[in-house]
Amino acid sequence: MNNKIISFGNKAYIAGLFMLACSMALSKFGMSLGQFFILGGWLLSGDFQNKWQRLKDNKVITLLLISLFALHLVGLIHTSDFKYALNDIRIKLPLLILPVLIFSMPVLERKTRDYLFHFFTVSVLISTLISLFIFFGWSNIEIHDIRDISPFISHIRLALLVCVAMVLSWDDFKNNHRWMNLFFIAWFFAFLILLQSLTAIIIIAVFALITMAITLLDKNKNVFVRSISGAGIIIVVCVSSFFYKLLFVDSIIPIQVNESQLLKYTPRGNTYYSLPERQDVENGHPVWINICDKELDEAWKERTGFSVYDNNRFGYWYYYSVIRFLSSKGWNKDREAVMSLSSNEVEAVKNGCSNVEQMENNGIRMRIKNLGWEYRQYYYNGDVSGQSFTQRLAYWSTGLEIFKQNWLVGVGTGDVDVAFKQQYETDKSKLEEKWRLHTHNQYITLGIAFGVSGVVFLLMVLFYPVLFHYKKLGFVFSSFLLIAAISMLSEDTLETQAGITFFVFLYCLLWRERVVE
Repeated sequence: MNNKIISFGNKAYIAGLFMLACSMALSKFGMSLGQFFILGGWLLSGDFQNKWQRLKDNKVITLLLISLFALHLVGLIHTSDFKYALNDIRIKLPLLILPVLIFSMPVLERKTRDYLFHFFTVSVLISTLISLFIFFGWSNIEIHDIRDISPFISHIRLALLVCVAMVLSWDDFKNNHRWMNLFFIAWFFAFLILLQSLTAIIIIAVFALITMAITLLDKNKNVFVRSISGAGIIIVVCVSSFFYKLLFVDSIIPIQVNESQLLKYTPRGNTYYSLPERQDVENGHPVWINICDKELDEAWKERTGFSVYDNNRFGYWYYYSVIRFLSSKGWNKDREAVMSLSSNEVEAVKNGCSNVEQMENNGIRMRIKNLGWEYRQYYYNGDVSGQSFTQRLAYWSTGLEIFKQNWLVGVGTGDVDVAFKQQYETDKSKLEEKWRLHTHNQYITLGIAFGVSGVVFLLMVLFYPVLFHYKKLGFVFSSFLLIAAISMLSEDTLETQAGITFFVFLYCLLWRERVVE
């Protein structure tokens, strides 16, 4: 093969790596184009004999990833929905292609590798800064929810990329650019707080716990450093216990409504109704007491031009937001209360705000408080529709039930969606139709599709390197495995094009480059 073509192929391959690395945070189209550049460069660069030898040197990892793809082909044997199945196989193609392409190419020169990681980190930084601009309203993008500030990819995927960028910045911090990398780490952590990404914050907490545990057990460290690590572990455990108690114990303490709290008539002489047995609370105040629907509707029409029974832009009656907001202030639900709201409060309620504290604090503290509210709703009412945290509890419960019924061979590649629809009907689920989604847990999802073998293969992909190559893993690759493994507990990471590309590309790249760390 012509040397110029080979040289061009090698350059195209490296260009594809850069394009894919930078596009994960900024462009889905760029991700696809980058993979075509990698494939084209691989074909043009020739040297297939050496490529085969390199592939054999990484044969176990390559076969594990390809086997995960092959499971989807085997799952076609007992599939009824081939349209879903073929689309799923198309999405999973990076599991087949990227390991072969990346593991068969030479290890990058250290300088090229460093530039590649720097470009990735800067692309994530750019994506977070754009999100910040959107958050402050410096764009034409309308924000209904904090997730809307991520315009290129889902806010969950962006949070995982931020975690990887923090790992790369910390790894580079040990070598050079200390102040720049310190800035990156501080900004990325602050952004995760802004994004209210609990998964990412849990990942960081686990990182901190593991790092402190390793330091504590390292006899080469001095007593002071080990003592600090021990104290840090105690603090993390105590803080985790506090939040567990806050979310799963304190949030469901029952309330008792006294007869003296229940009123019969509004100041205008209309009748209140109350449901004191219901356990809904806002800021400690019972929601379903002292309500006059007639006055609420008339007053809300006067203030906004809408009936409380009209839908807001999220598809829900204003009624529920009005009731909850007034309750959060400790007020009765009548005309006087609605007319006493400020103009800013009325606008907030129109935009879905259901607690007065959300106007003052919409950060991580309010996110935690909302989680407690969601769990209380789930515990007492079984109501999870539209609630990101408790919906997952419902999804996991439904998914585990399907898995228990099909644990040996699963339902097949294409019948996961069918199985969920049937199970929701069987369970007479309280979830609204539009919220009847899949598991949001990659381990359970593969278990449903392929039985226990799906779970085993995924665990082997994640933990084979840890069990058999732990001395050669390096900080960056082992950190990525931890990020991926935790993310799969709350997300179907491998079920979307962006998710599968994120996992397979970084898995292969960081494994291939670990030897030069």
